[in-house]
Amino acid sequence: MSRKLNPAEKRYLARFFPTMIAYVAILAFENILFRGVELPRWALYILAIAPAVPIIGIIGIMGLYLSDETDEYLRMQHAKASLLATGVTLSIATAYGFMEDFKLVPHLQAYWAFVVFCAALGLSRGLVKAAER
Repeated sequence: MSRKLNPAEKRYLARFFPTMIAYVAILAFENILFRGVELPRWALYILAIAPAVPIIGIIGIMGLYLSDETDEYLRMQHAKASLLATGVTLSIATAYGFMEDFKLVPHLQAYWAFVVFCAALGLSRGLVKAAER
């Protein structure tokens, strides 16, 4: 069964999708135009940091949802899921880091932590809902 989105959820989606589109656009722009091109070091810093800006925005948008949500039950569900996802992400990153130290696994770029967090958040939301039934 699907339910109607409340105002906080609508605002979340209205903020989330344009920011994610900006992220994808920045990545595409950089990969198409600037891979293998000689650029000054300062420009490389800007290009390297640019995709992180929308991701930082997404994290802020997640926080705004918590402050916008007036339904205490939904807010608590989201907070529990976020805390669980944070714990899962930190646990995986810590274990992986130790395995990297022993050269058991290849090095992963740090930005994968956000991908793991998002996957863990999706799973956590389902777990939190199931646990409260």
